[in-house]
Amino acid sequence: MRNPLVHPVPITLGLLTLGVLALPIPGKLPLLLLGAIAWLGSIAILSMRGGPETHASEADPEERMLLKPIERLHGDLTQIVQQNLDLPAVKVIGEEAIAEAGAVLDHARKLVSFRSDLLRTLRRRSEAEIEIGKLRERASRAGGEGERRAYETAIEAHETELGHYSSVERAITQIDGKLSEAQAALSELKARLAVGAAGARTEGIDPEELTTMVGRLKSLTRSFDEAESAFEVHRT
Repeated sequence: MRNPLVHPVPITLGLLTLGVLALPIPGKLPLLLLGAIAWLGSIAILSMRGGPETHASEADPEERMLLKPIERLHGDLTQIVQQNLDLPAVKVIGEEAIAEAGAVLDHARKLVSFRSDLLRTLRRRSEAEIEIGKLRERASRAGGEGERRAYETAIEAHETELGHYSSVERAITQIDGKLSEAQAALSELKARLAVGAAGARTEGIDPEELTTMVGRLKSLTRSFDEAESAFEVHRT
C-alpha cells in the first residue's frame, strides 16, 4: 500500500490549512478545524482505497496488452532453448539467456504496474484545473484582502499540484520507451538463438555473438533497476 501522506490531495489540503493559519484574519479557528477534518478524511479515504498490489497481467486489459508481447517472447525463447539442449553452446548460453529474459519480464511487470498507478494519478489533473478556475472566480469576488489572499494561496497549491502531473506524464512516456526497448531486445535475441541453433546443426554456432546478446540483456536489466527507482518517486 502506498503512503497516503504523499498523495497530492492530502498535500494540497495541508497547504490550504497552513495558508489559512498564516492569514491575519479573525475567526480562523472554524476554518482551521474544517481544514484539519478534510485533511484527515482524505488520508482515511486513500488508506481504505489502498490494498494489495494486483499482478500486472491480471489487472486490466491495457496492462495485459502491454505485457503480452514480452511474455510471448520469453515463452518463445524458452521453447527454442529446450528444443536445442543437445547443442552445448545453446544449452549453456541459452539457459543464461532465459534467466536474463525472465528478469527483463519481471521488470516489465513492475513498470506496467507503475504506469497504471501513474495514469490513475494523472486522471486527477482535470479536477485540479477545474478547482483552480472556481477559486479564481471566487477570488475575483472576494470581499476583503484576507479572503482574497486565502484563495490565492489555494490557487498556488493547486498549480503546484499541476506541475506534479506534468512530471507524471513524462514518466509514463519513459516507461513506454522502456517497454519497447525490452520487446526489441528479446525479439532480437529470439531471432539470433533460432538462427544460431539452426546453423549449428550444419555450420556451427557462434557463441560469442550469443554471449554479446546476453550481455546486452544484462545491461537492459540494470537500466530497468535505475528506471524503477526513478519512477517510484512519481508513484504516489
